[in-house]
Amino acid sequence: MHGSETLRLIQEIDPNTQVIVVSGYASEDLGRELLKNGASDFFQKPADLMRLQETIEHLRTLDDL
Repeated sequence: MHGSETLRLIQEIDPNTQVIVVSGYASEDLGRELLKNGASDFFQKPADLMRLQETIEHLRTLDDL
C-alpha cells in the first residue's frame, strides 16, 4: 500500500488523526500531494530523525490546545 492510500484509509477511520508519511519511494510531487490531502508532514527516507522528532513534538503541542 502506498502513502496516498494509507493516508486516505486512516482519514476514513478518524479524520482527526495526524499522519506523518515517511516513504522511500516518493517524490517531491507526491509529498506536496499528500500534504494537500491532509498529511501533517512528509519525509523521504532516510528521514532526518531530529526533524521527525521536532515534527512529532510540534503536533503533540497542537493536540494540547
